[in-house]
Amino acid sequence: MYIDLLGNRLLTSIDSNFNEELRNLELIKKRFGESNLHTCDGMLHDIKETDRINKLFKLTNKNLKVNVVS
Repeated sequence: MYIDLLGNRLLTSIDSNFNEELRNLELIKKRFGESNLHTCDGMLHDIKETDRINKLFKLTNKNLKVNVVS
């Protein structure tokens, strides 16, 4: 199933290309319909949001270390 394939790619990829995965999902939706692919939308949204929060956390943590050392 595509859901399993997408999940494995997202979990095993270090540098996920969300735009490429989103493009692939949109192409599959056009071909097969959207009804069974809502789970994939949620997976991509969750991974993208987690990546955004992780980057923000790292930036904040880096700024805190700079302020402590100064």
